[in-house]
Amino acid sequence: MAKIRKESFGKLSDGREVFLYTLRNTKGTEAAVTTYGARFVSWRKMTSAGTFVDVLLGYDNAADYEKDDTSMGGIVGRHANRIAGGKVTLGGKTYQLDLNTGSRKQNHIHGGTAGFHNQLWDAEETDTGVKFTLTSPDGAGGYPGTMHVAVVYSLSNDNELSITYEATCDQDTVINLTNHSYFNLDGYAGGSVLDQKVQIFADKYTWADSESLPDGRILDVAGTPMDLRMPVRIGEHIDDDFDELQMGHGYDHNWVLRGDAP
Repeated sequence: MAKIRKESFGKLSDGREVFLYTLRNTKGTEAAVTTYGARFVSWRKMTSAGTFVDVLLGYDNAADYEKDDTSMGGIVGRHANRIAGGKVTLGGKTYQLDLNTGSRKQNHIHGGTAGFHNQLWDAEETDTGVKFTLTSPDGAGGYPGTMHVAVVYSLSNDNELSITYEATCDQDTVINLTNHSYFNLDGYAGGSVLDQKVQIFADKYTWADSESLPDGRILDVAGTPMDLRMPVRIGEHIDDDFDELQMGHGYDHNWVLRGDAP
């Protein structure tokens, strides 16, 4: 188990204190997470040259995260990504969610004004890492039911960083959690990522329009710039004359992952 250090990370505008937990393994790798939004703040790893570099984009204190509008490093929910019109129907009843994205603010994204990445979480050290917990009340962001969420960050001595999620609710609701971190494998100050390579074990992707909303189509990646099944330089096709890349201003899509990926 990684060693854990807890320290103050500053205060929010309402005076509440925010804490930073740093996990350090036997190889010197460090991963830091804050109680504000359960956000992943930094991941300091050794490079092939034998030097340590922080490969995660982030801020230095809680106040800067509170001003952030990119969900930087956060646990986003109740629903990551967009919902057209902010409407969901459950058990024959339609719920109106917060409208906080789109060209006319006509859609819903990342849980709305009550998004988990903008909440102050509780935290405790466990045998496997740091466990963050949050209670989302009935009606938060427009969602039904009181939801209890637990997220655990763990760092192994093999430099494997894992994030596990668990959520329970007392009503039928919508839940789709993820982490919203931004990476630069050359370090947060390493310049453009266009020469770095990406690989996604997916044979299909979901089509999305200029508002990043799907229409139900699930398309083959074969023969398109969306084919990332083998390592591809990020900048190789990002500016191609392809509708998905043009509407998304680059790669900002959902790939359908294969269950048999290594």
